[in-house]
Amino acid sequence: MRSLSLAALWLVAASSISVSSLATAHAQAGDASTAEEEATGTSSRDREARAIYEAAVVAFDEGRFEDALRLFRRAYELSERAELLFNVGTAADRLRYNEEALEAFEAYLAARPDADNRANVEARIAVLRRAIADAARPTPEPSIVVVREREPGTEPPPKSRWWIGLIAGVVVAAGAAAVIAVVATRNGDDDFQEPAHDAAFTTLTRW
Repeated sequence: MRSLSLAALWLVAASSISVSSLATAHAQAGDASTAEEEATGTSSRDREARAIYEAAVVAFDEGRFEDALRLFRRAYELSERAELLFNVGTAADRLRYNEEALEAFEAYLAARPDADNRANVEARIAVLRRAIADAARPTPEPSIVVVREREPGTEPPPKSRWWIGLIAGVVVAAGAAAVIAVVATRNGDDDFQEPAHDAAFTTLTRW
């Protein structure tokens, strides 16, 4: 009778060990399967991002900056590669989307503090910040000088004639200042679009 009890206990213990082993093996298999699925999903997204990146580079090289910007954004969403933030900023910069370019460049340096082109990016960030600040500053309205015509047959007193020359001089100076300001603004826009000293920003970081 005692031997039967011991045999029964041994069978119960053996069954417990087998169930536990099977559960452990199943859990390990499940973990491996999950890891494999995650790796496959990541690899698939990376391949898609790479293809989109290649299309973005072609669009950028052909001057289709709107398309390039859209594609670089999507490539970054899929892969989250920090280098693509630089390309997003570069495409946005060429389109004069100053706020988006600034945000992308700052995020790029935050993710890659030891980037080889850090000095160039920091210089460009400074340019973008100034441009955004200038755009937010209200433009003063030009002053208007009104010169009244005198009635025929009337002449000003001899001592007051110098005022005519003064008023004429003010009008001419104001007009010249306005022309200079417009020319300077246009030149500034051209320099900001493709400044010679920022030649690094006509290229992209490569995958």
